[in-house]
Amino acid sequence: MRTITLLLLLVISPLFSSAIDKKIESKNRQLKSKNIEYNKMDKRLSKVAKKIIDAKAERSKLNKKLSSLEENIKRNQNKFEKLSSQKKALDVELSKLSRDIEEKKDKFISLVAEKFSMSLVLEELDKPTSESIIMQEAYGVYAKANDKEIKKLKEDIEALKLKERDYLDEEAEIKSAISSYRKERVEYKEKRAKKTKLIKELARDKAIYKKRFDRIRESKRSLQKKLAKLKIVKQEEQEYKKERSRAEPSRSSTHSPKGVETASYEGGKTISPMSGSRLIKKFG
Repeated sequence: MRTITLLLLLVISPLFSSAIDKKIESKNRQLKSKNIEYNKMDKRLSKVAKKIIDAKAERSKLNKKLSSLEENIKRNQNKFEKLSSQKKALDVELSKLSRDIEEKKDKFISLVAEKFSMSLVLEELDKPTSESIIMQEAYGVYAKANDKEIKKLKEDIEALKLKERDYLDEEAEIKSAISSYRKERVEYKEKRAKKTKLIKELARDKAIYKKRFDRIRESKRSLQKKLAKLKIVKQEEQEYKKERSRAEPSRSSTHSPKGVETASYEGGKTISPMSGSRLIKKFG
C-alpha cells in the first residue's frame, strides 16, 4: 500500500507542478495584457485631465476678457450719457443765444420805429433839426452798440456750434466703440460657450474612462492576488519536493534487512509437537 502511495505521489506531483506552471504562465500573460490596458487608460485619463485644465484656463481668460469688455461698455455708456447731457445743455444755450439775437433785433427795430424814425425822415429830407441831429447821433451810438452785442452773441453761437460738433464727433466715436465692444462681447461669449461645452464633453469622457480605469485596476489587482497565491502554492510544492527527496534515503536505510548470523542444528531429528500432546521427556 505504501508503495502504491509513493507511486501515486511520483505520478501526480509532476502533473500538479505542470498545472501550476501553466496557470502561473497564463496569469502572467493576462497580467501583462492588463498592464498594457491599464497604462493606456491611465494615459487617456491624463490627456483628458490636461485638456480639461487647459480648457478651463482658456475659459478663465475669456471670462476676464468679457469682464473687461463689460467694463469698457459701461464706462463708454456713462461717458456717452454725460456727453449727451452736456450736449443737451449746449443746445439749450444755443437756443437761448439765438433768441437773444432775435430779441435784440426786434428791440432795435422797435426802438428805431419809436424813437429815431422822425429824425431819420428829417435826415432823408435834408431838414435836420437840433433835436433830430441829437437823435441821429444817439441812433448811431445805439446801432453800433447793438451791432456789437449781436456780433458777440453770434460769435458765442459759433463757438457753441463748434463745441457741439466736437460733442457730436465724440458721441460718434463712443457709439462706434460701444458697438465694437458689443460685437466683440458676442464673439467672446460664443467662444466661452464652446469652451464650456467642450469641458462638459471632456468631463463626460473622463467619467467614462475613470470607470474603465477602475475596472481594469480591480481586474489587475485580482490577477495579482491570484498570481501571488499560485506562486505560494508553487513554492510550497517545491518545498514539499525538497523534503521528500531528503526523506527517501533515510526511509530506504531504515527498511533494508541487516546481516544476521545463523547456526545450523546438528543433533538428531526431532518431531514437532502435535496439537494436544505434552512433553514427557526431553530429547538429547
